[in-house]
Amino acid sequence: MPDWLIHLAFAYILAKLLKIRDIFLVLLGALLPDISRILSAIDFFNLSANTYYVLLEPLHTPFLVAIITLGLAFLTKKPMKSFLFISLGALTHFFLDQIQTADYTGKLLLYPFSYFSLKNLNFFWPDSTISVILMTISFFVLLYAVFDKNKKPLRLTTKKIYLTIFLILIYLMIPLLTFNTFVEKNPYLNQFKNKNEEIYFSYSAIKSENPLIIKEMDYEYEIINKIDVKEGDWISAKAEFVGNKVFIKEYHKHKRYLKTSASILALILFIIILIKNPKRYK
Repeated sequence: MPDWLIHLAFAYILAKLLKIRDIFLVLLGALLPDISRILSAIDFFNLSANTYYVLLEPLHTPFLVAIITLGLAFLTKKPMKSFLFISLGALTHFFLDQIQTADYTGKLLLYPFSYFSLKNLNFFWPDSTISVILMTISFFVLLYAVFDKNKKPLRLTTKKIYLTIFLILIYLMIPLLTFNTFVEKNPYLNQFKNKNEEIYFSYSAIKSENPLIIKEMDYEYEIINKIDVKEGDWISAKAEFVGNKVFIKEYHKHKRYLKTSASILALILFIIILIKNPKRYK
C-alpha cells in the first residue's frame, strides 16, 4: 500500500473536488482498510505470523470495510450520509493500493464470496522516487487541510451505539468463521505450502547473510544466488523453488522505515485535522 500521507491527501483532494465539507469522514475512510496493518503490529496473543495473516488480512477487504464503515456511521447524527462519505474514502484507499507495485499474487477484493486475487497494476513501488515526490506534495496538501475553513467538525451520538457494537462483532467474527477456508484457498499462503515452481515474497525480511535466509510469515528459505542485501533488509521478490531453497529471479529492496515514518506523520496530521475546526463550526 502507499503510505498514509498519500492516502489521506488523495482522499482530501477528491472530497474538495466534490465539495464535501465532512472532510474528516472521507479521511477516516481512507485509513479504515488499514486497521489490519495497525493490529498486525500489536502482538497481543503471541500468535504465529501465519495465524495473524489469516485473521487480519480479511479486514483489508471491501466487504468487511463496508461492515465497519456502517458500524462507525451509526455513531454520527446522519448515518447514511456518513456511510457514503466514509465509503468514498475507503474506495480511494483500494484504488491507490491497486495501482501500486506490490504482492504479485494480487488482492482478495471479493472475499468472503471468492478467493480470486486481482493483480495490481504495478505503476510504482510505495517507496520509489515517485512515491517520495507524492509524499512531499501530500504533506503540504494535508497541511492546507489543517487550516481549511470550509470543513465541518465531527458530530457524534450514542443513540444507536448498539448497532455499532453489533456490526463490530460481525466484523471481527467473520475472519474467525472463514479461518479454515482462508488457509485452504488463500493464494499467497498456498504458494509456500504447495511449493509452487514460481513464488513471490512481499515485504519479507532477510534474517541472515551467511547463509542468506529470507523469512516470510512462518516460512524461512535459504537463497542460493547472490543478491545485494544484508541482514534486516526487507525485499519483495519473484523466486523459484530449487529443492527446499529459493533462487531469486528479481527483487525490490524496500526503504524499511520510509512508509512507517510518513504514515506516523500522516496520523499526526489526521488527528490535528479532527481537532482543529473553523471558529464558525465550534
